[in-house]
Amino acid sequence: MTHRCGRSALAAGLLVLPLGAVAVPLARASIDSALTTETQAALAARGLGGVSVTSSWASLTLHGPAANQDGALAVARTLPHHGDVESVTYVVTDAVTAGGGAGAPSPSPSTSPSPTTSPSPSPSTSPGPSPSPSPSQSPSPSTSSAVPQDISVGALVSTVEGKPTVILTGSLATEAQHQQVLSAAVTAYGATGVTDRTTLSGGTTAATTAAVGRFAAVVAAFAGAVTTGSAQLSNTTLTVVGIGKDAAGLAVATSELDRARASGVTVAGSLTAAAAPSPGGSTAALTAQELQARLVALLTLRPVTFVSSSPELTPSSRVTLDQAAALLLQAPSLAITVAGHTDSSGNPLDSLPLSRVRAFAVRAYLVSQRVSADRLTAVGYGDAQPVAPNSTAAGRAANRRVELLVKGR
Repeated sequence: MTHRCGRSALAAGLLVLPLGAVAVPLARASIDSALTTETQAALAARGLGGVSVTSSWASLTLHGPAANQDGALAVARTLPHHGDVESVTYVVTDAVTAGGGAGAPSPSPSTSPSPTTSPSPSPSTSPGPSPSPSPSQSPSPSTSSAVPQDISVGALVSTVEGKPTVILTGSLATEAQHQQVLSAAVTAYGATGVTDRTTLSGGTTAATTAAVGRFAAVVAAFAGAVTTGSAQLSNTTLTVVGIGKDAAGLAVATSELDRARASGVTVAGSLTAAAAPSPGGSTAALTAQELQARLVALLTLRPVTFVSSSPELTPSSRVTLDQAAALLLQAPSLAITVAGHTDSSGNPLDSLPLSRVRAFAVRAYLVSQRVSADRLTAVGYGDAQPVAPNSTAAGRAANRRVELLVKGR
């Protein structure tokens, strides 16, 4: 039920309320504030940071482009406090003008943004990544000479509705390298399981060309063998992290990494075996100490990062949190504190709320990966708990972090 209060009611003197009646608007204000913060963090965690949120009397209004409407409404329906929401409305902000082009919404009825009110049905599943057949290319490199060029290409592997998928990111030197990686990925994951976001930088060397071939083979080996993980090639250094589907899958992926090492590629990081089933057939639960050790190792190797001055998670961070969620599901009785931290370079008045909303974004993402919301507490500390001096760039980078802390260990 939505309440409205008009000017005539205010003029009639209803601003003077009995003390007990003040609790109602104060409680509503508290709910609205919590709903706005939690929804904004959840949207950012799902890559929908361009959608803004307002809440009035527990009615959520989302503002954003039409392309984000379905995903944003799905996120709003899965909030831990969704029971407090009376209605969810989505206002499209990129309405098409009468001339046919996209532009600012017009106030006329035919072109103004139309709100869509959701009756809050059961949660829907966001669609998996869609393939992009070709990368966006920078200006074509000169063919007169091959200029050595840094290569930084990554693959983010996950499982969507039981099927392996991969997102290719970063830059490759030549179209031949691009086709080598893309062909291997499509063969292993299928055309609908590959999203290609790579670009071309130009130039190459024999060493990096060979390394790209090994990278392509590793990415292909991850399909069906690793439930979630990533591989990042920087010139001839390959960094991997992931969780094997089972012992056989882990052996397949590890064997391909061994071939990469034998070819001269430097391999860093590691793959983690999925928890072995107990004699009764269920997954053996991790102890608090085991879980904390694995979380620390994961976040040290692949820290959670965000878009600058934003709570929006980067693509690589979603892979990290997929792996963290898999670990948390192996210890379902343990409570976790999600602790957000910043460095001291920004305005202290901004650092604390930024650390809080980033912690909420991580919590929201973990909840979206089936971790119980009741287990997770999000806390922001701003720059109050540095782990390194803020006087150096490396120290500041170390201080900008999110920790997953097991309670009662």
